[in-house]
Amino acid sequence: MATNDFVNDLKSLSLSQSENVYIETVQRLSLRLKSATPNGLLEDKPFALSLIDNFYRIIPIFEKKLSNKNAESHATNLFLETLQNACRGVCLTDLFYSVKDPSHLKTIFQNYISLLKEDYFRDDNNQYDHLVTCLVALTGFSSLFIPITEANLPSNFLLYSLEFTKKNWKSEERVELVNYILTLIKSFSKKPLLVPTIIRHQWPHACIQWLTISGQRPSYNTDLHICYILQKLARCIFGVEVLNELNCVKSLIESKEQMKKDHNEKEYSNIDFIQSITYALLVESDEIKQNSLLADQFMCHILEQLVSVILNASQCDALIYRGFHITEGLVVLSKLFVNDEILKKCLKESNQLFDCLSQLLIRFTSEIPLNIQWVQDEILITLTNLFWSISFHQFSHEKFQSHTKLMIVL
Repeated sequence: MATNDFVNDLKSLSLSQSENVYIETVQRLSLRLKSATPNGLLEDKPFALSLIDNFYRIIPIFEKKLSNKNAESHATNLFLETLQNACRGVCLTDLFYSVKDPSHLKTIFQNYISLLKEDYFRDDNNQYDHLVTCLVALTGFSSLFIPITEANLPSNFLLYSLEFTKKNWKSEERVELVNYILTLIKSFSKKPLLVPTIIRHQWPHACIQWLTISGQRPSYNTDLHICYILQKLARCIFGVEVLNELNCVKSLIESKEQMKKDHNEKEYSNIDFIQSITYALLVESDEIKQNSLLADQFMCHILEQLVSVILNASQCDALIYRGFHITEGLVVLSKLFVNDEILKKCLKESNQLFDCLSQLLIRFTSEIPLNIQWVQDEILITLTNLFWSISFHQFSHEKFQSHTKLMIVL
C-alpha cells in the first residue's frame, strides 16, 4: 500500500498544480521515501524498483521547478537530496542484479541516460546537482548488465561529462556527482563496443593525467574509480594499445607514493590491487610467456591477490568480492596462465583453485542460465580457456580424472 501511495503521488505531480499542492505532495514524497528506505534503497527492493520505474516521468517537471529559486525548487531539492542519500553507501548493483528480465534493465537504462542533458553539466550554480547526481547514479548501475553502443548515448555525452569532471574532479562540493560520473564511465569502459568511443573522447588520457598531477590526491573514491576505468580499458586490445602509448604503467607506478601517503592502509590496498591487475593486463602476452615472472615480487603479489579474489567471489551470490566481479579475476588469470611457471605456482600452492574453477564450470553449464547473458558467456569462455591451458600439464591429469562431473562437462 505504501508503495502504491508513493507512486500515485509521484504520478500526480504536474506543472498545472498550485504552489501549495505541489509543495505538499513533494514533502509527502520525501517523508514516504525516508520511511521506506531508512538504510538506503536496498531496504525495500520492490519499493525501490517501483520508484525507479516511475521517477523518470517527472524529471521534466523537476527541471522546470529547479529553474527558479523559490519554495517549489527548495521542496524539490529536499526530495532529490533524500533520494541521493538513499542511493549513498549502498551497493545498487545488488538491486539491479535482482531484476530477472534483461529487457527491464535496458528500459531503465534508456529512460535515464536520455535525461542527462548537457545543460545540467554546464550549470555553474549547482541548481541541478541533486537531480543529475540521482540520474547518473541510476544510469550507471543499470548499465552494468546490458550491452550498450554509442547509439544509446546522448550526443556528445562523453565530451561534456569529461569537461565537467576535469573542472570539478577535486571539488569537495561536487565530489559525489564526480564519482558517480566516473562509476558510469567505468561501466562503459567494460563494454567492448564503447571502448573506441571512450578513447576517441580522450577519457584514458584524462585518467592518466589525473594520476600524474602533483600534490594532494582527491578523495579515495575518486582515485579508486580513476584506476578502475584504466583497468576496464586494459581488458580490450584497443585499450591496451592506447594505454601503453600513454605510458600507463609508468604513471601507475609514479602515483603510488602520493596515494599511499594520502589514503589509509585499507584504501591504498584496494587501489594497489586494481593497479596491479591493470599492470598484468598491459603486459604483452609474449613477455608473460617467455619471462621468468616469478622472480618479480610484484607479479607474485598480484597472483596472491588474484587467487584470493576468485576464491572469495565464487562464494558470493553476485560473484562479487572487493568490488570485483569474478570475471575480472578469471580474465587476468587466463592471460597469465600462458606462463607455465605461473600456472604451476597457482595450482600447486592453492589446492582450492582447481576445485573452485571446476565447480564454477559445472555450475554454469548445469544451472538455469543467468538473466545476464554476457556474464554467463564470459564466465564459460574464460573457464574453458583456463582448463585448456591447464590440460597441457602432466601434473594436472590426476586432478581432471578425479573430477568425474568436470570431465563430463568438458
